[in-house]
Amino acid sequence: MDIAIGRDNSYFIMEHFRGNNMKNAIRFDHATVQGRGKKIIESLAQAFAFIHDKGWVHKDIKPDNVLVNKAGDIRVIDFSLAAKPTGFISSMLTRKSSVVIQGTRTYLAPELIQRMPLTFSADIYSLGILFYEMLTGRPPFIMSNPNDLLMAHVREKAERPSGYNPNLTPELDQFIFKMIAKKPSERFGSMHEVYSAARTLRIFVEDPEA
Repeated sequence: MDIAIGRDNSYFIMEHFRGNNMKNAIRFDHATVQGRGKKIIESLAQAFAFIHDKGWVHKDIKPDNVLVNKAGDIRVIDFSLAAKPTGFISSMLTRKSSVVIQGTRTYLAPELIQRMPLTFSADIYSLGILFYEMLTGRPPFIMSNPNDLLMAHVREKAERPSGYNPNLTPELDQFIFKMIAKKPSERFGSMHEVYSAARTLRIFVEDPEA
């Protein structure tokens, strides 16, 4: 909201948002998060569509980096890894072995694990993993070995979300699977497409609050 740069001190002023991070909300108040599930899904898709329209890939989408309150209002935080998509010429001139894998393993897109060029689609994958955890209470891949976890993103097919939460619809399963497809070309084409699909999506068989 404001920034000041002085000779001895500098600071910026941010909005004070009363809300927990989603990781803690899932752990300690999962019913409320699920009850606001549709609003949260639509809001996050809109938020990341805005970020992508500005030319940035967040690169570290995970429940820890989303604040959420009881009403389902959200704020996206922590842009420390955010980067511009890799250009064609830059990708041709960069050796794969020199590319550093950045992000949180539980939510990392397969193409980044394989050191492929960074695109907006990587955020779509990570957001799909976040939605999966938000609605089931767990991410699709849980491994004790960090390298096994990375390879699971590349090779293994996730269990249907409704396999962990039978109140989720087959439409929701397909929506999530499209977001977390192994190949970027098989995912939604943009966050705007994710938002459009989410608006008409039936998430629950029965109202979770009821």
